[in-house]
Amino acid sequence: MACVCTDALRSFGIATTYDARIRTPSGTFADRGQAGVALNERGPGSPADFNEFFQSDQPAPLPVPTEAAKVTGGGSLVGVDARFGFVVERKISDGPATGEWQFVNLASGDIVHCVAITSLAITGNTATFSGVCRNERAPEGTPCSFFVIVQDNGEDSQAMSDTYIVTGTGFVGAAGAVVGNVKIHSSAS
Repeated sequence: MACVCTDALRSFGIATTYDARIRTPSGTFADRGQAGVALNERGPGSPADFNEFFQSDQPAPLPVPTEAAKVTGGGSLVGVDARFGFVVERKISDGPATGEWQFVNLASGDIVHCVAITSLAITGNTATFSGVCRNERAPEGTPCSFFVIVQDNGEDSQAMSDTYIVTGTGFVGAAGAVVGNVKIHSSAS
């Protein structure tokens, strides 16, 4: 923090650097730069000026390269009357994500099918994917989109259960430990 003090003006400010990843339906983008705030007091009885700034080191956010990747899974959820199955992959780096996804929530009656996969990201043992869907139980034209987070905790008998979370619009989502399997593959093959 800096202070420049005179009879007529006192200024206080702070700045920090940032490195951001921004996920959008069009992909993930990177941006970095500086952000900060400043307060200028002009003297007794005068209004103070508050300023903030964002200064990117890049002319525009840059697309983050997407690696070839694949995640598969299927089963039911512990304590939840729901079933799921999916195969989602990106066959080549920076290529489109494709695949199939189905989700049945027996408690709500929702039977949901993927129309298009729009994203896939894998970090360590966690994968996220999203897309557009249709719900067989909803009226024609009802908006339907989904976002899935899965965690592959391995095949070892001592490993914790894999996990599955689905949220979205146009159906009732669910989450829980998996009775079945989730597998994050080392490549898209």
